[in-house]
Amino acid sequence: MSFLIRSRSLTLSPFEEALFWIVDLKEIREEEVKEAMGFLDEETLGRVNKLVFIEDRQRSIIVHAILRIYLEEFSKKKPEILRGAFGKPYLKDQTLHFNISHKKQYAFLGFHPQRPIGVDIEEFHPPLGLPYEWCAMEALLKAKGTGFTVNPPQLFQLSSDCFVAEGWSVYVYSDKIEGHKLAVCLVD
Repeated sequence: MSFLIRSRSLTLSPFEEALFWIVDLKEIREEEVKEAMGFLDEETLGRVNKLVFIEDRQRSIIVHAILRIYLEEFSKKKPEILRGAFGKPYLKDQTLHFNISHKKQYAFLGFHPQRPIGVDIEEFHPPLGLPYEWCAMEALLKAKGTGFTVNPPQLFQLSSDCFVAEGWSVYVYSDKIEGHKLAVCLVD
């Protein structure tokens, strides 16, 4: 599993029970892609093959293979991934929750043993970059499992890196990966 070395764990306060990984998606080699494809199911391969650009397909294959490896490690069995009404993936018969987000160069994976989780990664190019609120909103809607299919709640900023909406807290980190922001939301 040569592609697995692309991931590194992160510790993000105040989420002591959650596990996080960053996956480096730069300069993917064909051998890695071939090896990673063996970890994917038919449904995932079908979705990946719909991507237009080969680089996007390669990145998606690597990220989903790494996700499946960690899901199997944490749940102690081969993961059966299903999708909710709005498309959010979840594990059948499991309390383990997970979420992924990826941009061109990196992916961000989050896992929690009992609570729904949402994560987001965004490139940050000050002063024209997306505001922190966008990154926070994406993580919140992913945690809820609705995405932008419903009217998003109003976010209130408590501090430079913490937002709340509907009683849920969302934290945004700008110091973990150069040029990127990470956001995490756990459903209470």
